Amino acid sequence: VHYRYGAFRRTKKSRSGVVRDPVGKLRADKRGPGLAVPDWLKDPFKKTARKSVAPNGPIGTVLLAYKAVMQRGKGGVYEALDLSVSPPRRVILKEGRRHGETDWLGVDGYARLKQEARTLRSLAKAGLPVPQIFREFSQNGNRYLVLERIAGRPLLPLECTQPKRFSWQRTEEILKRLEPVLARIHAAGWLWRDCKPAHIFVQRGQVHLIDFEDACQIARRGTTPWSSKNYSRPNGRKRGIDQCEDDYALGVIGFQFGTGKFPPARIRNRAAIYAQSHCPEVLRARLERLLDGNITASPK
Repeated sequence: VHYRYGAFRRTKKSRSGVVRDPVGKLRADKRGPGLAVPDWLKDPFKKTARKSVAPNGPIGTVLLAYKAVMQRGKGGVYEALDLSVSPPRRVILKEGRRHGETDWLGVDGYARLKQEARTLRSLAKAGLPVPQIFREFSQNGNRYLVLERIAGRPLLPLECTQPKRFSWQRTEEILKRLEPVLARIHAAGWLWRDCKPAHIFVQRGQVHLIDFEDACQIARRGTTPWSSKNYSRPNGRKRGIDQCEDDYALGVIGFQFGTGKFPPARIRNRAAIYAQSHCPEVLRARLERLLDGNITASPK
């Protein structure tokens, strides 16, 4: 930001213009380094000595964030360098802001991140492929998680709506990998509630899952309803906090990677797409069971 005190218009007497001092005398408007403020005025933006404030936590000392992956009211997700180990490692730094996107139950970003930490520890103990927690702490009133940075790429980046390459063979492969993993999450007593391609990484045949801040225990009551656009059951269906939420999302993913489209709400419209794309009957029945929520995938 640049500022100066001076004339807005030039005059015939002075190409640079003139200004009037407190006694009414016209003075040439001097335009040069260090002359932004006339002698008779006090510089309102004069630099004052500022005391350096040392970080009151690991961020800025042993954790150096270098890229913002996501920013919202509830918090942010950053790629960071962890200098607490040698050699330094690249990590994911998740932030949960106090009072950020507080819901009607009083749950804010801070509480959601604490819940995600509990969920990740529980799922890891059950042997599920979730990121390892390296560190959990509070700084400047917010909550932070330092997580393992998952290698590879998601099934679909956040900015992509549909896969560029789709076939029923791809659907078969995805369901073969994901159905058992999703069933194991449910067997461990949890609902993911955010099952979508951007949160699923597959590398060398291995599946890794991320983002569990809205997960909840199956037996828990009074949980805030949650929906992820395009991956939640249509409003007309009976809603509830049960395994069908995750199953429906998995059915959507399977339909996407078979057709390149989201499944229509009406069975008749889905049937037309199945017929046009020559979907195998067995696979069609498998997807419909997931989308209709009649049964849950069984663990293998």
